[in-house]
Amino acid sequence: MESAAVLDVARRFGKGAYIIRTVSDGAGDDSHLSYTEMVAVVAHNSALCVEDLLENMP
Repeated sequence: MESAAVLDVARRFGKGAYIIRTVSDGAGDDSHLSYTEMVAVVAHNSALCVEDLLENMP
């Protein structure tokens, strides 16, 4: 929901948005990763997104 609001504001101002979302577990499912493991995965994936973003910036 929060990312949709950010995207809406960006569009209203004629700007782009790059949104990184992480789903830590499914509804009703127990997570197969600990919090520490999840943080490591999220940090790695976010770093990849930043590299991609920097390569695609005008």
